[in-house]
Amino acid sequence: MMRITRIVATEEGESRFTEFDIPLLSQQHGAISRRISNGFVSPNVAFVETPEGADSGWHGATGRYIVSVITGVFEVEISTGEIRQWRSGEVFFIDDIEGRHITRIVEEPFLGVIVTVPSDFVVDEWQ
Repeated sequence: MMRITRIVATEEGESRFTEFDIPLLSQQHGAISRRISNGFVSPNVAFVETPEGADSGWHGATGRYIVSVITGVFEVEISTGEIRQWRSGEVFFIDDIEGRHITRIVEEPFLGVIVTVPSDFVVDEWQ
C-alpha cells in the first residue's frame, strides 16, 4: 500500500485532511519484481513551476489533482488552521472542490507534476 494525504471538502463547505491507501499489486517486469497500482485515464497531466512566496488565498480546488513534488515545499492550510507541507518526492491529492484551503510555496520555487483525476473516479474503490 502507498498511503497519501487527501484534502476533501466537508458538508459545511470547509476542508479537512484525510489519509488513504493506494493498493500496490505485485508484478514481474522482466527480471525485476515490483509493486504497482492500477492505473486510470487522466484527462490532463501537467508540469508546473510556482515561485517561492506564492500564496493563493482561500479557495476551493479547481479540479481533482494528484500532485507530486519535484522541488520546493508545497504547503496547504485548511479551514481549521491545520497546516501540512510536502517536499521533494512526496505526493498528495487535492480533492476539495466544494471546500476551501490556502496553498503556499514556502521554500524554493515549486516544481511539480499535476495529474488530473477524472470527476467520476471513486478513490475508495481504487483496486
